[in-house]
Amino acid sequence: MNFKIRTYSFFIIASLFFLFACNNNADKQNDAQKNKIEKDTCIGKVSMHLKRAKMEHIDLQEKTDTTLVFAENGYKIIPEESELQWFCDKHTGLVLIKEGVFQVKNRILSGGTFTINMDSIYDTDVDNNLMRGTLENILRSEDFFDVKKYPRSTFNITQIANEQGNIFLVKGNLKIKDVEKPIVFKSIIDVSGDTLSAQSEKFVINRTEWGITHMSKSYAKSEDEFVFTDSLQFIVYLKAIAQ
Repeated sequence: MNFKIRTYSFFIIASLFFLFACNNNADKQNDAQKNKIEKDTCIGKVSMHLKRAKMEHIDLQEKTDTTLVFAENGYKIIPEESELQWFCDKHTGLVLIKEGVFQVKNRILSGGTFTINMDSIYDTDVDNNLMRGTLENILRSEDFFDVKKYPRSTFNITQIANEQGNIFLVKGNLKIKDVEKPIVFKSIIDVSGDTLSAQSEKFVINRTEWGITHMSKSYAKSEDEFVFTDSLQFIVYLKAIAQ
């Protein structure tokens, strides 16, 4: 009987020790996972993007009586102060501008080219990190913008005409993935010293025209909660410095 009691007691102690060891190990694994998440490059972008998302843009004012004189050698985009904001029926967000230039001829804007960093797609309306990250990963996936294969989109200005004062009509070709399509929008442009600031109107594109048809009601029968709008709206904010 004593032997059985001792054996049973030993079994209980061993079981408790095992459970404690498992819990301790689980805590270590959780800490390790937490550290990994904090160091992850994608998660690491969040703080920068949140700062960018909260960046207050001063709305440029239309000045119909202004004649702008531009720097002789054009302007180079300041990426840290430039971005493309996007809007759809369910979400809002931003994409960062990687680089770009405004071209000038005879002190008049004549063109430009801009590169968009597609890997920087960021949602600004979802507060939960996990849900926001899931949405961003969907947008970066092969089904949508396939940023691993196409990390950059480009916009090349083919014509920029001064309509009145600091209001310009901008025409150009937007290339997303392997598809290039013409778009047109108006923009307010201002010059202060060596700095050029530009803010477009909110303009619309249909993503399906660029071959991005996943979760489109036009191309697949889906429940409403699994449909992503075809129409995407954009506002482009650019700041550039004279070269």
